[in-house]
Parts: sequence; C-alpha cells; structure tokens
Amino acid sequence: MPRYAPDWVLVGDDGGGGGLFMRGHGRDRTRVYRLDLGAIDEDVEADGDPMTDDLLGRLSAGRA
Repeated sequence: MPRYAPDWVLVGDDGGGGGLFMRGHGRDRTRVYRLDLGAIDEDVEADGDPMTDDLLGRLSAGRA
C-alpha cells in the first residue's frame, strides 16, 4: 500500500477483489472508498467508488 497509495489505508475488502480505503492521516478520515485491488494508485478518491462519508455514524448504527 505505501508504494502505490501512500496517503491511504486499506481497511477491508468487499470479498470480490475490491479494497475499502480511507485516508491514513488528516482531517478527512471518515470517508471510505471501494477500489479494485488491481487498480490501486495515489488517486483513490478520484478512481474509487464512494461507500460512505460518515464511517463512524455507519458503524454506530450497525450498518458496517
């Protein structure tokens, strides 16, 4: 991960070859994006599909 998308952290997978990513630092650490694991690059936000912009709210509601 640090080599291809140094500002992002892989937080899970979707079970079908896609990774779930969030920023590793900074203020915007509640948005999660899905991106094919074979397509990882520095621009996860532009290339990935947004999953949620409220990770904490989603987790507290039990919709993880």
